[in-house]
Amino acid sequence: MLINKEFLQEFSGVETNAELAEIYIESAQQKIKDYVGYDPETAPQFEKEHQEFFTVYSEDGVNFFEDEELTKPAEIPEGVSPVLIEENEYSYSVITVVIEVPKVFKLVCLEIATLIQAEEGSNIGVNTSGEAGISRTYLNVADFTKYLQKLSTFRKPSA
Repeated sequence: MLINKEFLQEFSGVETNAELAEIYIESAQQKIKDYVGYDPETAPQFEKEHQEFFTVYSEDGVNFFEDEELTKPAEIPEGVSPVLIEENEYSYSVITVVIEVPKVFKLVCLEIATLIQAEEGSNIGVNTSGEAGISRTYLNVADFTKYLQKLSTFRKPSA
């Protein structure tokens, strides 16, 4: 998920139960997917290589341990050979591919999920005062175009 319940609550200032929050978030994400034409959480254009380095220890260069006391065996990925960097200390790295969705997707998801949440069980309106008294104008929040347009540069080209 682009965002989680806690993030939605912090952004909206409204507490809601987990099941409803999930519905709001999934609905907002579906609006985003429909608009851009793909799932941003699995989009290859957002893939980034991430390299992580690890240090392990060994007295014999064969049996590796996570701690210097040689008491906790290390789980080294298959096909990876640690390299000696100094006496009894070895290093290896693992490259993984992660999806880094641009933050604007998260912002739009928060905005849409908050509007869906705010509309629940009531109409959203603005009270105004004038010579004729107080009037209430209802807002149309079913049209998310103004929020989705922030993602226009990420849209999949039409065939």
